[in-house]
Amino acid sequence: MDLAALMARAAAVPTVETEVDGIKVTLRAPSAAANSAYALAWRAGQRDEALAGLLRHCVVDSAGQPCLTDEQALILAKADDALTQPLVRKINEFSERQKKPHAPGTDAVPDQPTPGAPAV
Repeated sequence: MDLAALMARAAAVPTVETEVDGIKVTLRAPSAAANSAYALAWRAGQRDEALAGLLRHCVVDSAGQPCLTDEQALILAKADDALTQPLVRKINEFSERQKKPHAPGTDAVPDQPTPGAPAV
């Protein structure tokens, strides 16, 4: 087993810079642990806490490190849906692109064939 390669891959967290309501934000995809915590809190009816946890994990600084405090994340989670919903949508879109980087519709030019794929 190549433990060094495994740990290097775990530390290499892709990020994306995006804009939400005119504000530049850097995001990372949620980890499996963050997704599980979000789902458990959501199912338990703790909607604000679930969203705060997701935002705390996924809103990052330029080095890819989470940058919101617990209090800041909860304030953001309780903010107007016009701000939080586009942010969550962008987190989900980025997460899906990371899972399926060559899937149709996830690249910059939607519905383009995967390089090397036979023409249809």
